[in-house]
Amino acid sequence: MAKKAPRTRASKSPAKSSAAAATKASPAEDAETVRGELRQLAEIRAHFPQLPDALATSMLAHHDADACREKGKSTRAVDIFRAAMSWARIFGAHASDPAVSPVRVRWFLDCLTTLGSQLSGKVAVANPSEESSYDDVAQKADKLLARTKRRAKDAAGTHTTWRAALDKALEPDGVHDPRISSLRQLAKLLRAWSSTASASPPLAAYDLTDDTASSLAAAAEALDAATARRPAPQQIQRDSPAINESEGRLLYVMRPLWDDLAEAREDGRSSLQLTVSPALLRGLDVNARKPKAAAAPTA
Repeated sequence: MAKKAPRTRASKSPAKSSAAAATKASPAEDAETVRGELRQLAEIRAHFPQLPDALATSMLAHHDADACREKGKSTRAVDIFRAAMSWARIFGAHASDPAVSPVRVRWFLDCLTTLGSQLSGKVAVANPSEESSYDDVAQKADKLLARTKRRAKDAAGTHTTWRAALDKALEPDGVHDPRISSLRQLAKLLRAWSSTASASPPLAAYDLTDDTASSLAAAAEALDAATARRPAPQQIQRDSPAINESEGRLLYVMRPLWDDLAEAREDGRSSLQLTVSPALLRGLDVNARKPKAAAAPTA
């Protein structure tokens, strides 16, 4: 009887391993995802009052920079940001829960905003409350500009002259942030159209009024002032010391929130549950496994 040929062990397919590697997001993809999350974060922050400067300064001093940088080395910043965003959504949806501290949740959201700003490729200002204050102004300006542009285009219709005037107003002036120049020039155009209503688009039919123009001008001034107080955007290396510091501070802020809610559930004051991931559990120093029950004493 002939012997069977020995079976050869199949080697791992390089295609499979390369496909798995391809699923890992690049820094550019991570940055784009974070920018989208920051827009949602601005809406969540609106549920919680901004901290006074003195309190924000005190909260910032709560953990020193070296301790925060060391804390942030044990995890990947993007993973922590995503996990923290799930907490932000929960807090935003349950802002009135008796176990939710408006002050400490707002500080958590400010710290999360700072980390997100850095991950999206910008350098954040020293105090997270100042960073979130800038982001609040920027997000409101972006929303107002986008909605007004859309309504102005609808009002202009396909009228060649009106559309050309609108396109001209939205061109960057080469001096200011493009958003600032668009806000100012669009406000100026709406006022000009309002003064010659008989030969202008039907603005009132599209809810474009003098108040709209005033809101655009005010948003431009607010964004200009906030930009002047902020360092210029620049690319930051992934998991650099600056990002590690923001990440570590965020983790330090999150742990007491976790403990407070656990005690509130134990006391029956809240049923709020926060989501976790393996990376977040590691960063919070939380043992996800329940302790084993003590063995019964032997007779």
